[in-house]
Amino acid sequence: MAGTSSVTGDQTIFSVDNITFSQASRSGAMTTNGQLWIGSTASNLPNNGGHVRLGQITSTGGTLAITYAAPNINIETVGGASVLTLTGNTGGAIAPVAGNINTLGTGSITIAGSGSTLTTQLTGITNHSLQVGAGTATLTQLANGTTGQVLTAVTGADPIWAPPASQFSPNATIQLSDDFTGIQRYGASISSDYDWFCTLSGGSNTWTSTATGGDSGHYGVMANSAFTTNCDLFLNVPTATATTPQLILGGGAITLNWIVKIGALSTGVSRYILRIGFGDTPAADQVNGVYFEYSDNVNSGQWQYKTANASNRTTSNSTIAANTNYHNFQIEINAAGTSCAFSIDGVSLGAAIVATIPTLAITPCIETLRTVGTIAAATVSVDLFYMTQTLTTPR
Repeated sequence: MAGTSSVTGDQTIFSVDNITFSQASRSGAMTTNGQLWIGSTASNLPNNGGHVRLGQITSTGGTLAITYAAPNINIETVGGASVLTLTGNTGGAIAPVAGNINTLGTGSITIAGSGSTLTTQLTGITNHSLQVGAGTATLTQLANGTTGQVLTAVTGADPIWAPPASQFSPNATIQLSDDFTGIQRYGASISSDYDWFCTLSGGSNTWTSTATGGDSGHYGVMANSAFTTNCDLFLNVPTATATTPQLILGGGAITLNWIVKIGALSTGVSRYILRIGFGDTPAADQVNGVYFEYSDNVNSGQWQYKTANASNRTTSNSTIAANTNYHNFQIEINAAGTSCAFSIDGVSLGAAIVATIPTLAITPCIETLRTVGTIAAATVSVDLFYMTQTLTTPR
């Protein structure tokens, strides 16, 4: 056979276009375990004699382990792991089965595949419809509303489209407010929309609508007059005396707001107790009430919040310190009259009070009770009072 030089024992030597043994060098000799003859486009010998070269299987990225056990080459993934895994929010890593990993939607979500792209999309969606949570993977689709309707919350159920509530419904909503800019009342000392009942011991005119308590951005401010003995400055609406209030809790949700500024903090020289909220008792702690309370020597000068029912009281301490700025004091009472929440400028003072909530009538009030020294004019300034009650059963 042309090109065969010799055969000795079990050796066979071939001479072909891609392997040569020129210049006494057997360039095709294999000397290392696992070597292979590997074809090469480029030649490394004259006359195109080097198109077959010696090489080995390698793993540049280190993800394969390659071993030789005569006469076989063995290839394993490093650590025995799959080449590809995916990990979701739950369930751990998943590996391909027959080279494939499924990506499937659930509930209102579906996955569409095309070419090399997977697209996640919602299914069953109607144009212009709103989707709401259903407690499952499937969203609930609301029917489309009509022009002019508004989305209305329904307790314990999906919201509904409905005509907007009437802006004027005094049979269903009680709304009171006083910016203290009305006609002169109570002995021509204050200007107000309501006929507030005031008491004072050790001073004159109790509250006055003067520039003494005025501030830029706070139009219509009523401030206390100076007083020198134990006294009470008590605002009450809408009755002629503080002891005949008319509001009984439990008929609907109530939100009460007072915007008040302390002009001079309580001190050991001029000490007082300030109460803001609902009550029924001038000149003393409230027998029945829901209110904020402050004095410098109680709770380190930080606000407390309280409820009182027949002189049985629940007191909670806040970490909000009193200061000399205007603040919005808000009390929210649930419709059943069983929970009272307190906040200042929208910041909660703590857990709502659910004990010793008054069952007898109360009324909005502010009380300043002097305990030591002289209390200066404008120690307390009242800018605005407003209250809303949404009746459970409209009248």
